[in-house]
Parts: sequence; structure tokens; C-alpha cells
Amino acid sequence: TVKRRHRCGECGKAFLQLCHLRKHRFVHAGHKPFLCTECGKGYSSEESFKAHLLAHRGVRPFQCPQCEKAY
Repeated sequence: TVKRRHRCGECGKAFLQLCHLRKHRFVHAGHKPFLCTECGKGYSSEESFKAHLLAHRGVRPFQCPQCEKAY
């Protein structure tokens, strides 16, 4: 197993890379630089923001292999 050496002092979540811990800290700081111009919702990560934009367009890229529900 791979050891996750970089641990968040606030919630205890651990990460493989320091850069991932730094990005995670935005969650606790409430810093949400990615704002949706359509609904005003903010996101701390670009990945979550991009997934949100797809939802506005009706795109559901993930599908459950058991029930086939898409989200």
C-alpha cells in the first residue's frame, strides 16, 4: 500500500502529494474562486466546477453499472 504522508491538520484527511493537501485546504478556508455565472454557486476546485457546468448542459458523464442511473 502507498502511504499518504500529507495529513490535513483540520480534518485528518491524508494525501499522497503535498499539492493535493494544499488544494484541499481551500475547503476549510471557504475559498471558492470558481463561480458559476448561470446560478452563482461557487466551488473551491476547478474539477468540481467543471462537473457542475456539465450538469447545467444536461450532460451526465457518470453511470452506475448496476442500476444504470446517470449523474
